[in-house]
Amino acid sequence: MTVVTVTLTAKNAIRDIVALPKPSPEVKKLVDRAITDLTPLSTIDAAVACKDASSEACDEKETLANGQIRDVVSMLDAWAPYMR
Repeated sequence: MTVVTVTLTAKNAIRDIVALPKPSPEVKKLVDRAITDLTPLSTIDAAVACKDASSEACDEKETLANGQIRDVVSMLDAWAPYMR
């Protein structure tokens, strides 16, 4: 998956989460965390920087996204008890 795809997916996930009905109190903190953790990833302007995928600018965006992905993975892991 490219950095452009990752950032676009994060934007779409936030859009879709916000469009959902109000979450139950049990999962509200996780929903809020999902938005919080996806937001930095969604704001990376990789589309412009990665027109040349081998450029230094694109490499910088990939590095930034890789750092943000760690928070997203941790947040997704927190949903495990609800995924049975």
